[in-house]
Amino acid sequence: MALLPYLDGYELVLTAAHEAAQEMLHWDDATFLQRLQEHFGDRVGTFTGVGKRNCYPLRLKRAPDITFPHTVLIGNAAQTLHPVAGQGFNMGIRDAWELAQVILDSAPDNIGSAAMCAAYRQSRRLDRNAGIRFTDGWCACSPTTCRCWATCAQQHSRCWTASRPRKSSWRSA
Repeated sequence: MALLPYLDGYELVLTAAHEAAQEMLHWDDATFLQRLQEHFGDRVGTFTGVGKRNCYPLRLKRAPDITFPHTVLIGNAAQTLHPVAGQGFNMGIRDAWELAQVILDSAPDNIGSAAMCAAYRQSRRLDRNAGIRFTDGWCACSPTTCRCWATCAQQHSRCWTASRPRKSSWRSA
């Protein structure tokens, strides 16, 4: 579960088993707020409102090839990672950085060539595969499927809470 700044409030992102997520979509706002407050306790203050709730299945999507003649796929075009640990954004930045490095290392008339695309593909292979395995494995071993993960997440949350100043209230979730 994460609260992310959005416009003048916050967006809530949470991962739940499909059945639980479907149930949450049918809760009225008061029930949702009550359950959210029960989960967070008072460590982030009081939740005062909710917006529209949506449900998106967590599915790994991966382009079978990330290079084509004069075309390179980066970020979510190359792989759509589960939204855990911010790795999709981070990998997209690393994709762009590595592409820039490969372009800088190429002769002007070689930019976009099969050789340049192959060099980029090779440079991203290890990091791309590791990021995909990490996020996909993280979701496979989630609080809904792995008791150890849930315990670790709860301990991390307690440590984080103890080290942060408390917020007085959150406008929306």
